[in-house]
Amino acid sequence: MDKGFGFLKDSQGGKVYFFYFDRWEQLELEEQGFPVHQFARKGDVFKYSVRASLKRTEEMEAYNLIYVGNPKFEKRKEVQQSGKAIYGQIRKIGELYFVEDIKTRILLKLKFQEREK
Repeated sequence: MDKGFGFLKDSQGGKVYFFYFDRWEQLELEEQGFPVHQFARKGDVFKYSVRASLKRTEEMEAYNLIYVGNPKFEKRKEVQQSGKAIYGQIRKIGELYFVEDIKTRILLKLKFQEREK
């Protein structure tokens, strides 16, 4: 899902909506004080609005995605902060580096010290 688009499933109705992270929408949300995302991880929870698809007639799409949280990610983040080893694969998305956890496939951002860059 690191391409900036994907599908999300409505937790109440079970409907599936296409979404993409529109740069301008995200900037507008950021100005309003909401956290901005350029990619989604499995298990992410978003608040969003629905509109008629801009590309496909008779379909609806999600937009103005506002990140709420990710229970699995928060749990893995606690493990990471405790100093326990996390096993996975290093991935680069844009200019950022992540470890993709083998167990959950969740991406955890890597922080480098200045001398490591």
